[in-house]
Amino acid sequence: MKWNLRNRILVPTVALVLITTFAISLVSFLMGRNALEDTLQSQLVGVCSSSIKQVESWVEGQRQNLVQWSVQPQVSAALGAA
Repeated sequence: MKWNLRNRILVPTVALVLITTFAISLVSFLMGRNALEDTLQSQLVGVCSSSIKQVESWVEGQRQNLVQWSVQPQVSAALGAA
């Protein structure tokens, strides 16, 4: 291949543009992936925390129901008869 002036300028310039574009794309992809993973992790922690609080609240409500039922004479009589 004969390297005339056009090829001596064009080939390195195109190669430089392609390498730069690839590097920028790779860095952008890696940074985006890390940001997405961090966001998903923090949302997962929030959802788990909320779910735990909801279950704890439900259990506490059921415990309070049992306490209220235990002082009612009808429930005591029904349990004593069983």
